[in-house]
Amino acid sequence: MRYHLVSACLLGIKSRYDGSSALRTSLLKRLKDKPILLICPEKLGGLPTPRPPAQIVSRSPLQVKTRNKDVTAAFLRGADRLMKLLKSVSISDAYLKSRSPSCGYRKVYQRGPDNIARLVKGNGILAELLMAKSIKIKSIS
Repeated sequence: MRYHLVSACLLGIKSRYDGSSALRTSLLKRLKDKPILLICPEKLGGLPTPRPPAQIVSRSPLQVKTRNKDVTAAFLRGADRLMKLLKSVSISDAYLKSRSPSCGYRKVYQRGPDNIARLVKGNGILAELLMAKSIKIKSIS
């Protein structure tokens, strides 16, 4: 069986940084009666909900921060745990929350030296790993 990997917040799970969801009823309808695997890399990495918003600050070396704390290790741990899980299941595609430092595809928020977050070209940590495994990603705003 091939699963659709889906950011949990997109199907109504209150897992976003601010304790909300990003429910997309059209996606819920599209995936009705299909095998799905709900994921939240930040939660898998041990971060609480709610939590301070985080942005990628640097790509080399990778650094993800909230305003006051480096959370890179939690983001990497969550992505790594998910990739280990994916070794035991078959994934057809991934529906990921856009602009997220974990799930963002093609554009993510990145904080510059002026400490202001801006939308820039790039992928989230999990999205990069999924792309390396040739998993088709569908970014959902």
